[in-house]
Amino acid sequence: MIQGIAFVSPKTLQRKFTLPHTGVIHGMAIPKGITLIVGGGFHGKSTLMDALQMGVYNHIPGDGREFVVTESTVLKIRAEDGSTLDASGSTSMAANIQEALEYGLNTFRRYIISSCATNFLIRDQRMQQLISPEKEPITPLISKVRSLHQDLGCSSVLVVGGCGSYLDVADLVISMDSYVAKLSADKMDNESAPTYHTSQPPMFAKSASTKSAARRTHMITFSGIDVDLSGLEQLVHTSQSRLIVDALVYLREIAETQNGATAAFSLKEAVHRLEQVWDRDGLEAVGRFASTGGVVGDYARPRGIEVVAALNRIRGLASLG
Repeated sequence: MIQGIAFVSPKTLQRKFTLPHTGVIHGMAIPKGITLIVGGGFHGKSTLMDALQMGVYNHIPGDGREFVVTESTVLKIRAEDGSTLDASGSTSMAANIQEALEYGLNTFRRYIISSCATNFLIRDQRMQQLISPEKEPITPLISKVRSLHQDLGCSSVLVVGGCGSYLDVADLVISMDSYVAKLSADKMDNESAPTYHTSQPPMFAKSASTKSAARRTHMITFSGIDVDLSGLEQLVHTSQSRLIVDALVYLREIAETQNGATAAFSLKEAVHRLEQVWDRDGLEAVGRFASTGGVVGDYARPRGIEVVAALNRIRGLASLG
């Protein structure tokens, strides 16, 4: 890259890794906890965030991100107007975190937040005086972010430019200065926040059977309903969306028992069952040719959380409470 700036880790975050084909490399390790990425405009915050969110995939030699490695469970959370029928930016972000918690705490261990609705991050004192708590259904993340980590083990990486209040709850602050990562000297106050409780998962039920297909990477049709997946930025290829569609059809089919009655089970149970089938029998086991034993060459495996996210974006899906 012409005039590119090589990434250099702050010394206290630098770790050594020994790779089987490359040897010893050194790089920055982001620890568990609450990490803020701060900095002025055009200084590298979004560049670092983009690299982290795509670190769930391997990269080809020469890509430049070969050694950017992120846990496979890392989920990007962003404002997503219209993800559900009544979703605003803040409600969509709250719903995205809740759906990840519902999917299973064993697999949801860290999330990255960017492109955020400000009223989801924080409500300052003057706004709290203007709008009373009983008139605001969304609890700002700042009051829950520590309990998400302490009680549920979910770490956070937040890209923030103007919410200084998060310095009070952060464990680590990485400041991007002209694309150089530096540690902030600001000391953090880690007072615990109110305990965070998850709700009971909703029940999944069978819906009407009509045409289902993947139209492109971030647009699918399920049971005749167009489903916008543009908020799922970690989906990178239509082959993943194609398997998501067939997985949803599979989940719909197993939601009905042999005698025609509806078999109700939680979303978490359904998707974990799906992943067990993938692990044991391969991706084709839930595909459109599963009954004939045919091989499907145009599948790529999405993560379970992306199947959950697609399901939660189907408007009018039948459910049992």
